[in-house]
Amino acid sequence: MANKEKRAKRAKLKAKQQRLAKQKTQQPNRVPQDLYVTDEGIHLVKQSFKEDLEKRLEKRLQSQSFDELTVGGSRIRFDMALAIDGYPFELPEGALEEDYEPLLSTDNYMSGMFDDVIDEVFNSALKRGKEHHP
Repeated sequence: MANKEKRAKRAKLKAKQQRLAKQKTQQPNRVPQDLYVTDEGIHLVKQSFKEDLEKRLEKRLQSQSFDELTVGGSRIRFDMALAIDGYPFELPEGALEEDYEPLLSTDNYMSGMFDDVIDEVFNSALKRGKEHHP
């Protein structure tokens, strides 16, 4: 491997490590003690997340099919490809970092609170994908 290739590989690895470190240091917004969570508030948060998820999905589908994005329709690959709680792979060539910023903290993602929204967007996209490629 040529020195130039080694330097490029090290630079990519360093960028990935810095991105992952940045994601880990980002603290989720803390809810002040005097605020109460309401059903309406949860609905608004979920609606905002759904809109962000749909925008990100549409952007990804401009360059690849749903089947390619999800590696054959895998829900876990869908979650990873859309970087819902962070992107576990090296960013694709020419990708913008902000397109791969986490939409949810890992705690919120793992809580299951947003599973219904993720399922809805995934199933809708899966259905559309089947309509376009029966």
